[in-house]
Parts: sequence; structure tokens; C-alpha cells
Amino acid sequence: MRVGAVETVVDVVEKKGRTFVAVAGREMAADLTAIRGKVAYALRLGGRTRTVCVGSRGDGPTVTVGAREFRVAVEDERERAAHAVRPARGDGPRVLRSVMPGIVRDVLVAEGDAVEARVPLLVLEAMKMQNEVRADRAGTVAAVHVAPGTTVARGDALVTLR
Repeated sequence: MRVGAVETVVDVVEKKGRTFVAVAGREMAADLTAIRGKVAYALRLGGRTRTVCVGSRGDGPTVTVGAREFRVAVEDERERAAHAVRPARGDGPRVLRSVMPGIVRDVLVAEGDAVEARVPLLVLEAMKMQNEVRADRAGTVAAVHVAPGTTVARGDALVTLR
């Protein structure tokens, strides 16, 4: 979870029918009860109860606790792993890397091809599912690092765009 520029890992765990939240190594019993649909909740953490409102502004989702509003981003473990291997934004060459282990089933581009943002570059099979790896921006394929049948690990280079 990211609140503003501060990133915090929050683990939500079910144990014997109860929910627990762990933040920075501190685990607390948690209970979330809807007060008004999917907008307002009573959140009980440990021995304290707070009213929490979930909303959205033009720049993304928000959570209001008491009188303080926070812009938040929530990622599950798979999204977090994908962001960990995603290259930084910029204009230079960009290596697209595998976000999970798998087998390359099909390569849809070749070196020198011009591609638009979001165009599929290759098909990666992981856990018996076919996943398209797409260009994160428009550019030219500078290199293709894999071929059909290649086994890749998380973080392996797949395609370089410039």
C-alpha cells in the first residue's frame, strides 16, 4: 500500500476465522464492518475503532480516516512483483523483463519493428495460462532476447525498446 510517497507493506491474514493485519511487524486483530454500502466502514484494529470512507478523486482512489484524506494505491503480491522489475520511466532504451517464471510461447515482433503502446510483443505461458507481454510505450524494438520455447525466470530480459 502506498499513501502519498510513503510505501507500507500491510499483510492481511485469516487465522481460525478471524482477520489480522500486520504492519511493520506488529500484528493486530482487525474487523471491518460496512456502515453505508461500499463507501463507509467501521474499522476496528486492536482496541480502537475508526470510521473509514473510501472514495475517488481525479488523481486516484482516496481513503478518509477521521478528518484526514489520503490518496492511496493498493497492490497485491503479483502487482508488486511486476513493479519491482519494471524499468524506470524515461526516454532511453528500455528492457522489458519477465514478471514471472514461464515459457515463451510466441514472439510477435522482430528487431527493428515499430510498435505502439500496449501492443502485444510476445506470449508468455505461466501456470498453464497464456499472458501477453505488451509494450509499455511506443517505440522501436531494439532487441528480442528470447525465442519461442525459451524458459524464463522472473526478471529475465524479454525485449528492449528504444
